[in-house]
Amino acid sequence: MNSRDIQIRALSSLLFEVEESEQILLFSIKPKFSELILSGKKTIELRKQVPKKKTRYAIIYESSPSKGITGFFVIKSIQVKPIREISQLLSKAHVSSQFFGEYYEGYNKGVVIEIENAFRFEKKKSLYELRDLMDFVPPQDFCYTDVNLVQEVLR
Repeated sequence: MNSRDIQIRALSSLLFEVEESEQILLFSIKPKFSELILSGKKTIELRKQVPKKKTRYAIIYESSPSKGITGFFVIKSIQVKPIREISQLLSKAHVSSQFFGEYYEGYNKGVVIEIENAFRFEKKKSLYELRDLMDFVPPQDFCYTDVNLVQEVLR
């Protein structure tokens, strides 16, 4: 069994655990950061707004120019921290200090989303395919969806 088969099996067993009513976060992420998450190098995702609903899972929607759903990850934790503390995590977030400073300019606190496991979908589901399948609108930052979206992507 190769690593791809193991990943698909792990993802399938994770999805089996997701209750149909459970909410999943759908993040809009730049392609370069998405690739780092899916390769396992980026283990922290930074955000300005904290998700209101607790959830264990997230879907990655790659923003322009890619425009499609490419993967899925397990959320280990979501924490609100002072910017000073977050600045110590730049290597895990794979962002420069300049990017970090510009991103959080005017903010005292930020959100740290710790990524436990990431899975790349076998085939990216493009924005156009998603719009054909359902009433899909990509989020500016993040939104909530359910397991049905993941199941559609895996088909």
